[in-house]
Amino acid sequence: MNRLSLHTYLQTELLIDINQEIISQFFSTRELGKGEYFIKTGQVCKHLGFLEKGFVKYYKTDDKGQEVVCDFAKESDWITQYQSFIFQTASPLSIIAIEPSTLQIISFDNLQLLYAQVPSIEKHSRKVIENVFFSALERNNELQVLRAEERYVKFAKENPDIINRVPQYDIASYLGIAPQSLSRIKSNYRG
Repeated sequence: MNRLSLHTYLQTELLIDINQEIISQFFSTRELGKGEYFIKTGQVCKHLGFLEKGFVKYYKTDDKGQEVVCDFAKESDWITQYQSFIFQTASPLSIIAIEPSTLQIISFDNLQLLYAQVPSIEKHSRKVIENVFFSALERNNELQVLRAEERYVKFAKENPDIINRVPQYDIASYLGIAPQSLSRIKSNYRG
């Protein structure tokens, strides 16, 4: 659980020389308690957030009223429901804090102003969006072609920090596995 401020992230990860005053001009801090929503299904997503501390999950509710976990985000991840944020339409999913979380948030209008003032951030944003898109394609492919055991092993190897931070039923939902099956798979996995 590495806490990284937005300012440090922009300077070290993106190599963007930006001062704290510019960040403060466009971003504000938002705290989410455990179980508090960043956005609920049906709301319009008004902000893009950089997760400095904490953990969130993205989920939908299926036609049987069951939660289906779509994704997780941890420190140094950007969070939003992108379609809702860009088009200012109702979100098809919810984003909720699994742990107390600290975010730096920016509105759509302020993001456009920031892009105009620091063009390199817009270029980086495009790369982040491309990575999210390709990750979603990969995840969709894995759900279609990998067996349950293979999905869990891949997830555990790529996300060892998440395994201990997220309830098993959320991991099972994310992987498309029944919780009882995940319990059996975990007992056979020697990671």
